[in-house]
Amino acid sequence: MINQNDKNINEKMKQTMDLINQKIKQGTNLINTQISKISTNINSISNDYNTFKKETSQNIKENKTEFKTKVDVLSLKDRQDTIKITLDLFKKEINKNVIEWTNKEINTATKDKEREILMNLWLEELKEITDNLEEFKNMPAKDFKISVKEILLTIESFQRKFK
Repeated sequence: MINQNDKNINEKMKQTMDLINQKIKQGTNLINTQISKISTNINSISNDYNTFKKETSQNIKENKTEFKTKVDVLSLKDRQDTIKITLDLFKKEINKNVIEWTNKEINTATKDKEREILMNLWLEELKEITDNLEEFKNMPAKDFKISVKEILLTIESFQRKFK
């Protein structure tokens, strides 16, 4: 009976993990699309910058006398600063979107399954405890007492979650 329950729990956990993995793959595709769009924007900005740089160089060559170098250099620096700020904003937007999407997908995948997941975690903890009974017998009294307290805290935590 317990083995059948373990199999059912393991199957449900596997289905949940498969769903989470599927959502992660979908998210990866969305992220790659966003990165592609942002990369295109960055390339466009870079091309604009290079065009501006070429035009400025051409103007310098054509107007060697009375050319306001300081103003043009400042203009270039301003444009460069604008491009850097734009790139930083794109990076922050990507990070924000990735975090929001990941949280949303995890919440969707685990919705209404919190108790099941907690139960599986608790069962794993209990299996680990029963597998380590021999180690507990050989522990010094102080370490044994600490281990028992940890086990009791874990059980109490799961009990609170299920109430």
